[in-house]
Amino acid sequence: MNMLSHSFDDYNAHVEHLVRHFPLDVAMCKAIGCPDLEQFRITGDGQVAVLKHHGLKDGMSVYDLGCGSGRTAQALYRSGWKGHYRGADIIQKLVEYLNGQCPGYGAVVNRSLSIVAPDDSLDLVFHWASSLTCSSRNPTSSCRTRSGR
Repeated sequence: MNMLSHSFDDYNAHVEHLVRHFPLDVAMCKAIGCPDLEQFRITGDGQVAVLKHHGLKDGMSVYDLGCGSGRTAQALYRSGWKGHYRGADIIQKLVEYLNGQCPGYGAVVNRSLSIVAPDDSLDLVFHWASSLTCSSRNPTSSCRTRSGR
């Protein structure tokens, strides 16, 4: 098993564990390292503010590399931003959740090392790093944020 599939398997097991043990909205925020729904929303709103500061405008086409459960997508949606959103993540459940929360936005599962969009079709590509870590020894109990939550 290579390192990439090993990491995917651990993360997928972690998400499955969260979905079994928490309400779906809570599981989806915890899956990307947020301790609760309030922090999920606050962080997403902050990310949108950063994007707008760096030129995001209505009508643009954006790509969210590693979109997760849609923290930024949901904040864009709440803000009333009008544009074309595309996102990609490696975990199917996260992508399904994002697509359900943001009608008209499009997120896909992508496990390749490429951006799934035609050349010259994007105005802005962004990625927010997460400090979520998973241990292969017991992924359902040892995935946590850097702070240990």
